[in-house]
Amino acid sequence: MINKLDNRFLLIGIGVFFYLFITTYAFLFQDWTRLLAINFTEIPPVALFFFIQIVYLSTIILFSFLFQSKLKNEKTNSKKLFIQLAIWMVVGQCLQFVTYFIFDLIETSQYLDRLVAYSEAIRNEYALGWVSPGLSLIVDFFLIYFFYKNRNSILNLDAKTDDFEKIGT
Repeated sequence: MINKLDNRFLLIGIGVFFYLFITTYAFLFQDWTRLLAINFTEIPPVALFFFIQIVYLSTIILFSFLFQSKLKNEKTNSKKLFIQLAIWMVVGQCLQFVTYFIFDLIETSQYLDRLVAYSEAIRNEYALGWVSPGLSLIVDFFLIYFFYKNRNSILNLDAKTDDFEKIGT
């Protein structure tokens, strides 16, 4: 059992990597969706923009609840959880890095024209300028609240019976 001060630092570290892990994969899947859709489909730009935002939001929600089920069902300790989140976040960052190299191999001849048309259409729709930042702010509040509600489950990973400290009420 680690002491109570270490619990708080570990909880903060898990929280940071939880946020980085989830947002890394949400951005990765959002980017893949955009690249594939622009490359292979004729979806109108505004509809594609909202579809991409839905992919981002659903990835956040799905991974959050998978994380919660991992806390409740799997027997692991908080240090292993911290390391797993850090490793999966690094894997996601590496996937983001190689994404464009891979998509360059499958790029169609119309891709650049479609990308320019998509970018201009979205840039010309001034009302869409608040959607992505607004959604990101809502996601940030959701993740903070979600992690706060599950903090004692994380602290309970290392506890035996009544040995763990509950933070907050």
